[in-house]
Amino acid sequence: MQKLLTMIAAAAVAIGAVLPMSAFADTAALSVTVSGNDVSVSAAAGVLDDTSVLYIVWDTEDRGTSLADWPAENRIVYSGSPAISSAAATYTLNKADVPNGAYMRVIATSDVRLIGGYVALKANQYINTGIKDTEAYGLDIRYRPLRTSSGSYSSLMGGVRDKFTIGMNAGNYDKYYVRYSGGTEVGNPAYTLPDTSSAHTVRIYNQVLSIDGEPSSTPKSIPSGSMGVANVDILLGVTWNDSKGTLNGKYCHAEWYYATLLKSDGDALVNLVPALRGDTVSSEAVFYDTVSGKCFANAGTGTLAYSGGETNRVAVLTGASSVFYNG
Repeated sequence: MQKLLTMIAAAAVAIGAVLPMSAFADTAALSVTVSGNDVSVSAAAGVLDDTSVLYIVWDTEDRGTSLADWPAENRIVYSGSPAISSAAATYTLNKADVPNGAYMRVIATSDVRLIGGYVALKANQYINTGIKDTEAYGLDIRYRPLRTSSGSYSSLMGGVRDKFTIGMNAGNYDKYYVRYSGGTEVGNPAYTLPDTSSAHTVRIYNQVLSIDGEPSSTPKSIPSGSMGVANVDILLGVTWNDSKGTLNGKYCHAEWYYATLLKSDGDALVNLVPALRGDTVSSEAVFYDTVSGKCFANAGTGTLAYSGGETNRVAVLTGASSVFYNG
């Protein structure tokens, strides 16, 4: 995982290149109407920013919402710069070069800017990975725990309460604990950290727990094939999410460098790395999923802090219209 950002950087290219893309997890599609050659595009507030690019794409059949699936030669790029506005904005594109009988869409992309560092989560802040606990077989995460003033148990992987957690006990800040079902400690003894001032890598796969690449005792209580038993989303941070969907986020204090949730074959379900999105004046710290192309934003309160410089830009989809037939 040390090579993660390096590999992403090698694959990152400028906007408009052929990349697998998918919509932001929390933005709406574009609204489009056509009158003659005028294509009016309305974007809800927050969909576009100063890194956004608008395209008209076309082909003999609908290719869907991914820019990469449309022929590179069959697109018109909007030449203006989309305005940044707290209100909805409308843009007019010209479809004079779209041939009759073609299917077309309007697609908008933006940049996310990768961070060569971490995103810090505090109380009541958390990230929803978009993955159900029953879909994941393992995890590979790197983070630095931060001391809280609560004096009570402080988990750093907010999965499903009393089903699967990994983290530290506030009374023993130098030890990691893996717990499964009713708070039972898994792994004997608890793993003592080399230090608590640096980030550490935690991996659970094939029922084996490793800290910084060194296996501990096999956590036999973790069932093969799943990380938990309740079908609720896995959250990053210290926000508990129980089987009824009840959240408790008061213990979120950690610096997250990446988080990967793994399938049974070892492939990544999600591979989250720190990134910035939005205009350069008011950018937002998020996690970018290199598997789906989605961005996952803070689901709690407050603004996520980040540390580290921008490394590369990756184009992701911010919105796509319904398909239209140019007949």
